[in-house]
Formats: sequence, C-alpha cells, structure tokens
Amino acid sequence: MMTDNLIQLAIKIATCTLVDARKIAAEYGVKGNIWTFGNPKTSKGESMGYYTGILHLAAGVSSGVANMCKWMTKQCRFLCLGLKAGRAALGPRKLNVCQKARVNRTKLYKYHRAAFMAIAKHGIEAGIRKADRLGLTFVFRPNGTSDEDFTELIKAYPNHQAYDYTKSIDKMRDYLAGRLPKNYHLTFSLSESNHEDARWVLDNGGNVAMVCDLDASLFCGLYPEWRINADGRAYRTIVGDAHDCRFLDDGPNEDGSGNLIVLKLKIANGYIKSDLWDILLGGFIQLQSQPHPDSMVIKYAKHATPDQLHVLSTRREWLAMAAAQVEEKVAC
Repeated sequence: MMTDNLIQLAIKIATCTLVDARKIAAEYGVKGNIWTFGNPKTSKGESMGYYTGILHLAAGVSSGVANMCKWMTKQCRFLCLGLKAGRAALGPRKLNVCQKARVNRTKLYKYHRAAFMAIAKHGIEAGIRKADRLGLTFVFRPNGTSDEDFTELIKAYPNHQAYDYTKSIDKMRDYLAGRLPKNYHLTFSLSESNHEDARWVLDNGGNVAMVCDLDASLFCGLYPEWRINADGRAYRTIVGDAHDCRFLDDGPNEDGSGNLIVLKLKIANGYIKSDLWDILLGGFIQLQSQPHPDSMVIKYAKHATPDQLHVLSTRREWLAMAAAQVEEKVAC
C-alpha cells in the first residue's frame, strides 16, 4: 500500500501547478517560454495569417538521457538540422547555448513530465495571446527537433492547429485512419531506408517530405511529378520551402494520392566538402535526373573522388548522364 507521503507526492506530480513547475524547471536551467516564436521558416506563415510556436528539444540522443527521434537513420543523424543548422550550429562543435537549452528542456521532459507539460501549456497560452494581439491565428509544432507523442498536449487545444513531421509509419497510419486528434496534421519524412513506407503513405493520401539537391522551386518546376524509386509510381511535387505550415499543403489528389513536399538540402555549418558526398550518395537526398548548374552534384563535383563519381553513376540508371557531365566539368 502507498503511504500518505507517497500519495501526496503522486498527486503533486500528476497535478503540477505552474508555480511548482517553474521551480522544478529552474533546477534544470529551464527559464522563460520553452516555445520558439519567429523561427526564420515558421515566420513565413505570418504573411498567410499564422503565428507559429515551435518546440525544440534535444535531437536524437544528444541529451544523453533519452532518444527523442526513435526512427532516426544514419543519414538523418548526419544531416540533423537540430544539431548542425541555425542557432544550434553557431560557435564550436561542442554544445552551445542553444543546444544546452534544448538538453535542459529534454531533461525536464524526461524526468518531470507534469512540470514540463505545465510549462508547455503556459507557453502555448502566451502564444495564443500574442497571436490575438497581432490579428493572427496561433498554430503550434511540438516536434520541432524531436519525434515524440504529444497527443495529450494537442488535445488540450482543440481549436488550434498543431502539425509535425514524423518518420513513424505507425503514427502516419493512425493519422490517415483518423485516430489522431482532428487538429493534428502530420507529414511523413522520407529517409534512405523508408521508401516503401513512404509509397504506402502517398498511395493512401498522405504527404511525404522529400529533400533534394536543388532549390525546391526549381526542382518542382523541372519535375512536376517525381518517382521515389526509378521503377515506381510518379507523385505530384509541391514546394515545401515557401512556408512551414504543412497543414496548408494540398492533398489528397483526385486519384487519392498524396504529394511530395520538396525541401532543399540545408547545408549545416562546419561540413567539409568530402562529407557532402557521403550525404549525396547515401540515398537520403533525391538527386535530379538531369544535372543542373545549381545542383549540389555540380557545385561540389571538384571535391569528389573517381569512386564517388562511379557510385553516383550507378545509384540509378538515369544518373549516368549526370555523372558524365560532372566528369566533363571536373576535367575542364
């Protein structure tokens, strides 16, 4: 049987007040609003009438206490924007102020969930008030640099749109089957190892985010439709870099299929040119079939080894011409 002290402790943990939550959060170095407003990409939504709050936790296993991206792959770890881009990439490669803040939030999330949720809800409510003052609609993205289950948090705000990217096929199945909150929109993220899952999502009306080596607008202009696999079905492409409000993306189409949301590869600070070839050849990035002067293949060809060019030419049959033109450019 639980003692009175244990009962009181359980009640306190389950019903953490904001005052108590702030005290607990301070012990972990978490202060102020844990949501980010004015992110360079999410702020693009303001011209469309949306004010976005995004929650950044420590990506992958970088917190040392939990894996916040359970479906991460080798290539997405290598490319991770949560560690190697934006403010998280400023300064030396060791943890900077931004990364430390994310680690602290993750520890709070891991060890004091009720306190974390109280702080998170307070931040959302502050965001709602700010959006009202600006005459905008508040929306939020709880998995800015994670892939966790925030259903409880999303259900608490049924009148406000939430959205995320995910690599979890189970989440996507639940989403497409209508088993997730109605105010929650999900976009599946393509990686080097989940092409079959991505095709299932697309065939069942869901959208899939795809990273390419060209500007997204240029890529979609060249390829209104795209095959994830050379022998597979072609799906409609949509520019994903114009804004972050994925819930505004079209889909499903008249034939019931979803769309490929095209995003340009963001080059993180500190990459050396040889690393880029590991990225380009790893299968995570979709390389255009016709080489273009603005492509990363052309741009960084002079740093490629003959073996890397050979891998490029054999990765897909239609890349042989691209490799030939790259070799010609290097020779010049």
